[in-house]
Amino acid sequence: MNDDGQMLPVDPLDALLVAYLDGELPSQEAEQVERRLAQEPLVRQRLTALEKSVELLRLLPRSAPTQAFTQVTVTLAAEVAERELGLRQRRTRSQRIGWWLLGGGTAAAALVFGYLTTWSYLEAPNAQLRRDLPVLQHLDEYRTADSLEFIQRLEQAGLFTEEVDDAL
Repeated sequence: MNDDGQMLPVDPLDALLVAYLDGELPSQEAEQVERRLAQEPLVRQRLTALEKSVELLRLLPRSAPTQAFTQVTVTLAAEVAERELGLRQRRTRSQRIGWWLLGGGTAAAALVFGYLTTWSYLEAPNAQLRRDLPVLQHLDEYRTADSLEFIQRLEQAGLFTEEVDDAL
């Protein structure tokens, strides 16, 4: 750790050599390390330095953790687990609400689309009748008229100007 309490980056070669020293490497990788040790003096020097560090660490007296340390560690671990569980539960709840809202919105959109589609399909035949309504209202007059010119003169005179109710 540095002065700020942050972990220093680990050299990949050191990590590989420590794993070799601990016997954690698969046989193929261990053979590759041994080849490098045979060919590269720098790698051999680094391995020797790491071996000395490990030996020095082994010479340090081992101390058993106190009851207070164990209790604090277990308490902190329980608090972290409880916070993570609460966070996971809140996230799951909000995801569930999101899915319900999405499903409800989709259902509402489908209902509106279905209603509008059905309404336009059922209203299609009536649209032509609404367009023809002015003619149908004066159908009797048109039948008694002798010619189209007579009807056009009546139109020009303003006899066919009444408004059609759109609510029909």
